[in-house]
Amino acid sequence: MRHRFCSLLSLFASKKKSPQLELPEDICRQFSLAQIKAATNNFHPDSIIGTSYFGSIVYKGTMDDGTIVAVRRCGGSSGGGVSELQLNEVKLLCQLRHPHLVSLIGFCLSEKEMFVVLEYMSRGSLAHVLYGKDHVPLAWKHRLHICIGAARGLHYLHTGAKRAVIHHNIKSSNIFLDEEWCSKLSDFGLSKLLPLSTSKALTRIDTDQAVGTSGYMAPEHRVRSFWQTTI
Repeated sequence: MRHRFCSLLSLFASKKKSPQLELPEDICRQFSLAQIKAATNNFHPDSIIGTSYFGSIVYKGTMDDGTIVAVRRCGGSSGGGVSELQLNEVKLLCQLRHPHLVSLIGFCLSEKEMFVVLEYMSRGSLAHVLYGKDHVPLAWKHRLHICIGAARGLHYLHTGAKRAVIHHNIKSSNIFLDEEWCSKLSDFGLSKLLPLSTSKALTRIDTDQAVGTSGYMAPEHRVRSFWQTTI
């Protein structure tokens, strides 16, 4: 009986452990919670610039070196803690670097929350530019520039990275724009890192189920649960 009680106590304690995310400092800086609070003025409501997947709140912040960043607060608002998908996104972004992907600057991991520090995109999402209350019609040169940039980012994920990546959720709210109208892909929470054996010849990938936002999925993925880059 005593042994069973100790086993149950040990199991309960293991579930209460904080999530772990150990990454090399040279590729992903780890910030303290105090630094994140200072950057966002203690998460002041005036610093909120949007929301992300799973109800994450995004703040505009200024780090101690003057760098303006976007800080995504994961886990705390929903009360469910940090999900495995959110941890995996940080691990994935550490392996990706491209002019048309929103860059990961660092992260902070506390007991129940994770803060992802990202490159700040001054014009916000493409969805905001297209449908926001202050939107104005885009010039054709900007439209073309945005389309080409997003396509280059997607091409890098499929063929340029060390291991091919399927984003799974390309849509206007996940394409962000900087001051020069350079488009960059973001929100990799649903992304899938493919095995090395498939990275050099990515033509068709079968998946267990369709993943993404209805209406934005590739038809072959939504209907038959596979990806095909030649379509």
